[in-house]
Amino acid sequence: MATIGDVVKQALQKLHPEQDTTQFASAMLDHALQTCNDMLETWSLDRLKCYKTTLSAFNTANGFTSYVIGSGQTWNVAQPIEIESAFIRVSGEDADLEIVKRRAYLKVRQKAKAERPTRLYFERGDTNGTVYLWPTPTATEAIYLDMRHVIATYANTAATFSLPLGYRHAIVWNLALALCPDYEIEPSETIKKSAAETLTAIMNLNTPVELSGLKGNEPKDRGRVMDVEKG
Repeated sequence: MATIGDVVKQALQKLHPEQDTTQFASAMLDHALQTCNDMLETWSLDRLKCYKTTLSAFNTANGFTSYVIGSGQTWNVAQPIEIESAFIRVSGEDADLEIVKRRAYLKVRQKAKAERPTRLYFERGDTNGTVYLWPTPTATEAIYLDMRHVIATYANTAATFSLPLGYRHAIVWNLALALCPDYEIEPSETIKKSAAETLTAIMNLNTPVELSGLKGNEPKDRGRVMDVEKG
């Protein structure tokens, strides 16, 4: 299987076509890998560049408003970048929660109000985040979170490349473009065009598809991000 080192070498060869991939010094490869990891981290912040979303179920608890989410925490999953949508499953039916921003959550006056939650605020932390529900749950119920996670980075060039279809070419061309200033190289039109086209291809693939017209399965604004409190 291909390694991230193979991908990094392919990107470097776009800038140094006269060199064989076996001639690249280890320091050169390490620098390119760090640049690649920085690029992937930046891509994770963009919904359309980040492919990794998961739908996971957790439990609410009677009388508990906040829940720590992270590896080994109350809701045991790697802290997401963003919670895109959420719902509570009640007797086989899904009741959507509005995803609200910090300002809207802080403006809620009756935070002690207790009934089935209708809103969710997610606060990211360094390693763990916190999910706040409002109103305060009055029972143990299953809550489902549709979460976007970071794109995994690589510890060394020997690590197996594991990203989905389309990402390899996008990384090769965009890494080549990102490395140009480090080598005082003016990027060719081919590099610029290929970087843009391959990145656009994965962004198109990651564009969410809205389902409508399915009787009994209407989206009802799931995933809508609210900034102003209503009611």
